Amino acid sequence: MPQYKYKIQINYDLKSPGGNYEAVEEYIKAFDRWDHLLKSCWVVKTSKTPGQVRDELMKIVRSGDLVAVFDVTKSAWATNFSDKRTDWLKKAARWGGAVSGRPALTRSSLRRERR
Repeated sequence: MPQYKYKIQINYDLKSPGGNYEAVEEYIKAFDRWDHLLKSCWVVKTSKTPGQVRDELMKIVRSGDLVAVFDVTKSAWATNFSDKRTDWLKKAARWGGAVSGRPALTRSSLRRERR
């Protein structure tokens, strides 16, 4: 099994007319482990640094497009996503170690916390 050092969050805003979404998605889906969290937000597991991922993306996007790449390897997180996505994130958290001791929030757990 490959050794992954980083859990990377990739965000982009393709401002150019006819943004190069397909090429960006092909690049991201080439990682062994990835999840498409939001319209322009992905998480991947990789041995590449955030700078390397950014530089590779900059070769794909057009002038004027924006890219933000973050190392979220040991970051805490919470969502209101479906259980399938939350399960993926929990597994992703185990790839990099514990996530600040707090379990992920699901819609049902958020409802319980509001009571």
